[in-house]
Amino acid sequence: MKVREMPIAARPREKALNYGLSSLSDYELIAIILRTGYQGMSSLSLAQQVLKQFPLDKLNNISIKQLMTIKGIKEAKALELLVCFELSKRTSLYISQKEDVISNPTALLNFIKSEIGSLSNEQFLVVCLNTKNVIIKYKVMFVGTVDVTVVHPRDIFKFAIENNATRIICAHNHPSGDITPSKQDIDITKVIKKTGEMIGIPLLDHVIVSNSQVYSILGNLNR
Repeated sequence: MKVREMPIAARPREKALNYGLSSLSDYELIAIILRTGYQGMSSLSLAQQVLKQFPLDKLNNISIKQLMTIKGIKEAKALELLVCFELSKRTSLYISQKEDVISNPTALLNFIKSEIGSLSNEQFLVVCLNTKNVIIKYKVMFVGTVDVTVVHPRDIFKFAIENNATRIICAHNHPSGDITPSKQDIDITKVIKKTGEMIGIPLLDHVIVSNSQVYSILGNLNR
């Protein structure tokens, strides 16, 4: 059924205007962004196809070319859809650059998850904070399995010093979705923590993220 053939109250745009965006399902929100489908496929059905191939937690880390593998998604639609996810990611970062991330960690963790949580390879992110615990710089420092032979504390703290950080937070993702720390995760956390104490730039935490979960290594080590 075409969207214009649906009862007015069931159409995504009308539902949004009458009841608010929160009343819409994920695929209805995506249908509004897509606007149209193609012959034999409504925008709602196309949106369902998008979510079937790329679940919501994957959409913020896929490319325009990947989206264009779906019939009915051409460059313009793919670009518009991914722009929305990029804005969401930047919103979390913007909040983290304005507020104390220790007192209000939600935006920071949302940003970290959106940045690396759903990637297919392991990446190690370093976040530099100032005296007010506000983000001043961040960077993916290492790509690949996290262990002491790959993650070099000297590179982490060189980056921190260059950006006048007074403390840091480290994060890496587990592509499998299992956020249980490995022995290597725990070992490198201890090395970074000790190095930070010696240099005077403490490690506030090292978190493991998936696309939906977070595990605090330091928080659990200190229990």
